[in-house]
Amino acid sequence: MDSATIVTQFLDALEAVDGDALAALLDEDAVYDDGDGRRIVGASAVRDTLVERASALNERFADRVLLSSQAGDRIAVEATLRGTYERTLDGWSKAGSQPFSVSSGLFFEIDGAKIVRFTRYHDQQALTAALT
Repeated sequence: MDSATIVTQFLDALEAVDGDALAALLDEDAVYDDGDGRRIVGASAVRDTLVERASALNERFADRVLLSSQAGDRIAVEATLRGTYERTLDGWSKAGSQPFSVSSGLFFEIDGAKIVRFTRYHDQQALTAALT
């Protein structure tokens, strides 16, 4: 399976909040940098963190554009992160079904048909404003 397919399946699983499908695509020592300064290490911890966030925010990655390194081991995704904030996350404002739409950049490193690193960046100020 090529890297673009792995990343597409990962984003589809994230949108479906399918923890088993996410785990199957992650290396056991996977690293997730959430763009807010937190680093989560290990497939189980990454899966649990992503499932919690995706289920609370009802996240969708629209307008996806995938870019690949020549070697195919790194994939960048430009997307519009859309969703509805349905369940309050620790350290976030109170959820009240607030809709949001922000630009997002997602970066993946693939090794041996598994995701070894995933980094997420988005317009945090725009997201915070939409959720408060």
